[in-house]
Amino acid sequence: MTVTRVLVLIDDTLSMAGIHPETNRSYLDTAKIIASDFLDALADSRFDVHIVAQTRDGNPSRHGTRHVLCRATLFLDSDIDPPRRRFNRDWLQMKKEIDNISMSTDRSCNLDAIIKASRLLAGNDDEQPGHLVCLTDGNVFYPRKEFPKMLNKLTCMPATLHILTLGPLQKLEPATSLAQVVEKTIANGKRASLKRVEAQEVDTAARKLFVDEFAPMTTKLVLGKLSSEMVLHPRPPGVLDQNNAMSVVGFIPIKHLSGPPIDSNHQIIPEAINQEEPHLVILLIHALLQPQKIDRKLALVKIGDRFGLIQAHEKDDAHKWLTFSLFYPGDMPLPWMGSFDSMVFADSSAKQDYPLVDDFAKRRSYSTPTIVWSKDNWIIADLQKAHRTAKKLPDKQAAFYKEVNRISRACCVYSNDSVLEGLIWDDK
Repeated sequence: MTVTRVLVLIDDTLSMAGIHPETNRSYLDTAKIIASDFLDALADSRFDVHIVAQTRDGNPSRHGTRHVLCRATLFLDSDIDPPRRRFNRDWLQMKKEIDNISMSTDRSCNLDAIIKASRLLAGNDDEQPGHLVCLTDGNVFYPRKEFPKMLNKLTCMPATLHILTLGPLQKLEPATSLAQVVEKTIANGKRASLKRVEAQEVDTAARKLFVDEFAPMTTKLVLGKLSSEMVLHPRPPGVLDQNNAMSVVGFIPIKHLSGPPIDSNHQIIPEAINQEEPHLVILLIHALLQPQKIDRKLALVKIGDRFGLIQAHEKDDAHKWLTFSLFYPGDMPLPWMGSFDSMVFADSSAKQDYPLVDDFAKRRSYSTPTIVWSKDNWIIADLQKAHRTAKKLPDKQAAFYKEVNRISRACCVYSNDSVLEGLIWDDK
């Protein structure tokens, strides 16, 4: 089951009481409108959404703060039974709690709340990276000397960070700005963005955020000359162009992968235009689910400039589905398999068996190392063979010269002439 975890963080510090010069509304009221519209966008989506809102009080110290967190979990509405659903769909209660958010009376720091909220999204390895949506006016009240320490705490950010500023960005010093927070998060390998919501974009900001980051992606699955419409849920990160078709470039045995690093996981849903025509997703499910589990393979695909894997799963005969695992950016996401752009066909003459084995042990040459004498008993076996052929001279002259030359090459490789000299004296 593909689950997208979303957490909405609303800044309720004293600076949010300011009035927007163009809308004549406070920044907090604007944040409430965007949060409510965002919940409507989740509810109107084609996926079953379960949402819970709650208020969390921070430490009432000098830098403590109180924020309202709206946690949303998107479960895929399919035949697959989702895990325990502990979230409700009481939209009226949710919106009521958002409307009841009150202003705090301190100038506390919202960075503390971002870090605390991100910890709520820390899940296990089987869960999707969560999304943290922060609505703020852009002010960061934090001592300049302590700001670097706060940035270091962002190294453990387990979620994708989306910061929406509702007013003009303040002229803050470079060391104390939200841009530094975004740059630090990106430098640590996570995705983050900082967007400014203009006055005329308040009514559409939530819908645009949902479409760009959370809405399912409709695209095409292409295999040779076959193609079919499909839906990816959730939307792959970094792939915003829906014109990028997912092309199958080959098939790889499962035993060759051994736990590849995965950026994100997604579920593939067939989008049938004509119900009577066979769908490529169904064909691929049955092709990958071979009776012999030992020989099962994965489909290597490319979407945009990134690569990934398609794997088939089955719960029983009636529940079968495809999942898409997206690799990290780059043409070598799996270093032990080389560059995917340089891969060849399986029947190519340049094919090398996997795992890659250097055949230098089969080639005897001065320019390549040898393992013929890597063990003591192998040296004894070569010398005994040379002695046996020497006793049958001159009938075995060709075989004797062959063994002597082999021992001579090994002596040159290991820079040990004493073995060859000892062989000559023994033969005499």
